[in-house]
Amino acid sequence: MNELQTTIQGMSIQEICTRPDQYPDEVVAAAFDALKEIKSQIRDYEVNISGNMIRRMREDNATKIPFVGVDGERKFLTLKKGAMKVNPAIRNIEEYINQAGLTPEMIGDYKYTLFSWGKLKESRKMGGDLQLIIDEIYIEGTPSLTVTE
Repeated sequence: MNELQTTIQGMSIQEICTRPDQYPDEVVAAAFDALKEIKSQIRDYEVNISGNMIRRMREDNATKIPFVGVDGERKFLTLKKGAMKVNPAIRNIEEYINQAGLTPEMIGDYKYTLFSWGKLKESRKMGGDLQLIIDEIYIEGTPSLTVTE
């Protein structure tokens, strides 16, 4: 594969990413920002190319296209059916099933759904056992970085 060609203050982003401990915080932060931009561009390219290839393959009624990869190996691009999902045009599934003369339990089940943290963080202000159980159920996730201007 090709190397990342982006440079920061004359240093390749690949070198900075490979050995971040050898560079000042500001340079590593700039590399992080550059990677986020590259990732965004790659995502846009991937969406564009995949949409184009799906259209072409559907027009040709093709499910496989042979090609030679960048590693020189013979590969296949395969068009896979999309996963089945609930029809978004049906607003109320239970009502729809009932109108068909069936009961929702015939094709689904009811389950407990925990409230979101946004809703529960207000409830935990009541203190006592409620606060204790919420604090046991919800734990802090993995920290992340963000770039702001």
